[in-house]
Amino acid sequence: MNWWMVDLGLSLSDISSLSINGRSDCCTEKTAGYSIRIGNEFSVQDRFVTNAQVVQNEPSQLPADGSPRSITYPGPVQGRYVYFQVGFTNLHLCEVLVWSSQCALCPLHSTTSAVRSAFKTDCQCDAGYTGANGGLCTVCVAGTYKIGSGPSPAAYLQCPAGTYSVNEGGTTLDSCTACPDRSHSAVGSNELNDCKCNAGSSGPDGGTCALCLAGTYKPTPGPSACENCPAGTYSTVLGNTALAHCDACTGNSNAPAGSTDAADCTCNAGSIGPNGGPCIFM
Repeated sequence: MNWWMVDLGLSLSDISSLSINGRSDCCTEKTAGYSIRIGNEFSVQDRFVTNAQVVQNEPSQLPADGSPRSITYPGPVQGRYVYFQVGFTNLHLCEVLVWSSQCALCPLHSTTSAVRSAFKTDCQCDAGYTGANGGLCTVCVAGTYKIGSGPSPAAYLQCPAGTYSVNEGGTTLDSCTACPDRSHSAVGSNELNDCKCNAGSSGPDGGTCALCLAGTYKPTPGPSACENCPAGTYSTVLGNTALAHCDACTGNSNAPAGSTDAADCTCNAGSIGPNGGPCIFM
């Protein structure tokens, strides 16, 4: 193909200059006689007819060492498309820079990190927004945050376990709120009700979680109630997390479900001894 084109993405761009680099390894002789056109015409039949010809059959070739050739116009030339054409079958270029006196705005919720940015891809999504450089920036959903500008997913983070965020556009870890005491949540949680009471505590999702009382236990997280230690056992501690932590009464004694002390174990019929044992079978 004997031509090259760049689409600037704007219907009217004020192009003030070009900087063109040929290849340094070969073929720069094939750029002799090049022409440059700028305009808004994209159709195959008219692109080399209707668009303004700003350079016509330039007899000299591009520098053989690959250094740039700058082309400056007396006044800005308006157009969306820039065409570089040669008369040879194949076109050999290394780089073309298009300069404009018109500064285009970055997409919404993005900015550049430096002045005189030359490319749309220099626009990076703001903190709290994610997307490809130069592209659409979408707000970080609840349960996530993004520190500083830049693309995603490299800088895109989820609220850690044990926290949540109900707001979009989080910009720091501080955007994530800790769950209430004795409760926990999964990574990326986006509402208070994602906080579930820990094992050994009981209460509504997102609410106050109270330790299981002595004589009870709760083996799993969630809003379920604490269970009584079964008959014949007792527990003296708060926040019991397993049935195995309910201690068995001594031999020949029993205690009602939910017992909280060894003294709740009384000797069975036919046995004598103090509450809590030992009980001797008669």
